[in-house]
Amino acid sequence: MQFMFTRFVTKLVSFRRRIGSLLGYTGGDSIEQIVLDPAIAALPVRTYAPSELSSPLLVSEDEGLWSRLPELLKRHPARFIESLPNYARPSLVSWLKERGMFLTDKLTIGALLHLGFDPTRLKEIVIHREKFIFERMQTRQLSELKAREGLLRRVQSELAHARPSNAQLRVNPPVLTIQDRGNVYVLRRKVEGIHWEEAIEQLQSIPRLKTMNGSMKIDRLILGTVRNANQMISETLGLKEERIADSITCFVPWDLGDNRPRLVIDFTHVYLETIWMA
Repeated sequence: MQFMFTRFVTKLVSFRRRIGSLLGYTGGDSIEQIVLDPAIAALPVRTYAPSELSSPLLVSEDEGLWSRLPELLKRHPARFIESLPNYARPSLVSWLKERGMFLTDKLTIGALLHLGFDPTRLKEIVIHREKFIFERMQTRQLSELKAREGLLRRVQSELAHARPSNAQLRVNPPVLTIQDRGNVYVLRRKVEGIHWEEAIEQLQSIPRLKTMNGSMKIDRLILGTVRNANQMISETLGLKEERIADSITCFVPWDLGDNRPRLVIDFTHVYLETIWMA
């Protein structure tokens, strides 16, 4: 039941986020009327199925990388990965700091509803001094993952020298996929950047960044670069721009330690050095 309540809340916050982006409407009072019983809200998040409900372990992609993983991870992937620190996205770090919490702290089901997203979906790990991110997906999304990976490979080969808005276009495809306990865990190398929508949110909400953004219009720069990148990929690959936007996630360079965007400034204009596609 702990697993099922977690799954329910993650689907609810995902629905709330998607309907807001599609319609510019978050559901208002109708969604806010869904309230968790305090006993349920206080339960720790449980993101993988009990062993009796789970499927056998399956691994694909880079088997050489699999052999270099910790032995405990290879024996109990879901349990090990879910115990890793959550990915330090700026909005999560700010939320935790306000409450005197840390990235390694166990979150409750109620916290997911309060945050409006599921921070446990992305986990950080260091393998042989190289930083990686594990992304948790549902098994039904495997075909979608394969299609996205194929699209990224095409971008890598057919747009190797593309420069949308002067930014270098780079891809970050999966390097390992592990299927265990009802989930799929996708391993990618960690890029020094954040999701473009979160970058804009940070620029428009943090006082220090708001001042910088007011004079340099960095939010418009990011939005324009993402749009130009999607349009360039669409025209080159002969695919609808909507499919590109739905299939590929864009990340922009961001100094996570300093909490500021990384830009190139020359005598004529300001631009992003790189835009990552994952």
